[in-house]
Amino acid sequence: EILLNFFIGIYHQGVYRDDLEFVAWSYLTNSFLFDVATSIPVAIVEFATIQQCRAEGGEAEQDFNPNNLRIVRIVKPLRIFKLLRIMKATKIIILLDKLESIIRPPPVSTRIVRLLMSILLIVHICACLYWLVKLVFTNDLEMVDFLDA
Repeated sequence: EILLNFFIGIYHQGVYRDDLEFVAWSYLTNSFLFDVATSIPVAIVEFATIQQCRAEGGEAEQDFNPNNLRIVRIVKPLRIFKLLRIMKATKIIILLDKLESIIRPPPVSTRIVRLLMSILLIVHICACLYWLVKLVFTNDLEMVDFLDA
């Protein structure tokens, strides 16, 4: 998504601009840092940090407190704002409907594609909910054991 945003035209003062230099500069100065910060896989960073502390062994493992990683978790709620930006994807759905009316694929293939996309979305949401339940109801050491398995 980050790379894509460098190449998607924008409206600036009511005028559509799609020249690469302007779009890239606008993206870098407006929402690039936010996108990078919310794209960090927090769970993987936590896991890698805990594994590195365990690998060092000795007293470092005894002194290590997983609660110290809570600062990294501050990034997680910011993803809600990113999700709200993605919700603007309804414009993309409208565009796809227009494309569908131009191409006119057989109705059966359109239904199959929509069904597969719906299944993919449901599986993704279930996986996210499973991860949320796992995250909320386990302590940090159990989470590390879960990620090790």
